[in-house]
Parts: sequence; structure tokens; C-alpha cells
Amino acid sequence: MATERISSNNEFKGIYILYYALLAGQVLIALIMSFLIIDAEKIFSWEMSNPFHLIAPILMLSCISMSSLLFTKRMEEAKSIKSLYKKLEHYRSSIILRSALLEGANLICIIFYFLEFNYLFLLLFFIGLAALLLIRPSEEMFKEKYRLTEEERMEFRKMVK
Repeated sequence: MATERISSNNEFKGIYILYYALLAGQVLIALIMSFLIIDAEKIFSWEMSNPFHLIAPILMLSCISMSSLLFTKRMEEAKSIKSLYKKLEHYRSSIILRSALLEGANLICIIFYFLEFNYLFLLLFFIGLAALLLIRPSEEMFKEKYRLTEEERMEFRKMVK
């Protein structure tokens, strides 16, 4: 019980740290890649002869939809979880799963941008980044999705202060 309380005090802060680290890593990699190809001539084209132009949009759309579907499915599972610590653990793993799917698609778009010098991939990266920004973890979402009891709400308020 004491170990559970110590762990849960840092649990929600850890969720924020993980999310922002994933976000910052993607932005940093995009900036570095853009800096590396600053002198290259860039284009914006959608040639269907290049397989990257077909792979990247399909990958981005599928990762956005899969992350949403998996998160919804995991939130349905959340109804059966009883302790606050287990709910926090479940929420953290759900956010990591959702963010990792989007991060993977974003990184692939950045790699394609680096290889092809095509702004299309940078546009897809920004779409994925916007999707990642929209799924930011929040205390309100946690309270809503896990239907905390009054006792759990009081403990949670103490935890996030």
C-alpha cells in the first residue's frame, strides 16, 4: 500500500513527461532533418510513380485511425478496473500506445522528407503532429474515462497538486 501510494504520486506527472518527450523528440528530429537539407532544392509533388507518395498517406491515415480505435477499445476495458493505481497504470499504457503509433508514422514521414526533399511528407508530418497534439493526456479526460469514485477523486486531487 505504501509503495502503491509513492508510485501513484508521480504517476500522472510521468504520463505528462512521456507525452511531451515523445512530442519534443519528433519536433527535434524534424528540425534537424530540415537543417540537414536546407540547401537542397525541395518540391511539392504527388507522383504516383513514387511508392513513398502512396505509402506515407496510407500509413498516416491508418495510424491515426488505429490509435483512435485501440484507445477506444482500451477505454472500454477501463470500466472493470477497480483501484486508482491500476487505473493510472492503464491510462499511461493507453497514452503510450496511442502516441507511439502516431510517432511512428510521423518519423517515417520525416525520413521520407529527408530522402525525397518533398514538402508533401512534411505536410503529412504536420498532420500527424496535429493529431498527436489533439490527444494530449489530461486530468479531466482521466476522470471522465475511468469514472472515479468520490474517494478516488479526492486521492487523485491530492496526487496532482
